[in-house]
Amino acid sequence: MNEVVGAAVAGASLAVGAAIWLLAGYLIQRFAFRNPEPTYAIVFATSLSASMLLFSFVALLTFHIRYNNSGAANGLVQTVR
Repeated sequence: MNEVVGAAVAGASLAVGAAIWLLAGYLIQRFAFRNPEPTYAIVFATSLSASMLLFSFVALLTFHIRYNNSGAANGLVQTVR
C-alpha cells in the first residue's frame, strides 16, 4: 500500500509542477508580452524557453562560483610576486 501512496504523491507532484510551469508561460505571455490570447503552442514554447534560460543562468552562476573562488577554500596556493 505504501508504494501506491508514494506513486500517487509522485504523480500529483509532477502534475502540480507541470501546471505551475505552464501557468508561468501563460503569465509571461499575457503580461510581459501583452498577448491577449496566447495559444497552447506559444505557452509551451514560452515555458520551455524560460526553463532553458533559468537553467543557463544557474549553470553560469555555478561555474562562476566554482572556478573564481581561489584561495584556501578550494586548496589552491597563491604565490606572491
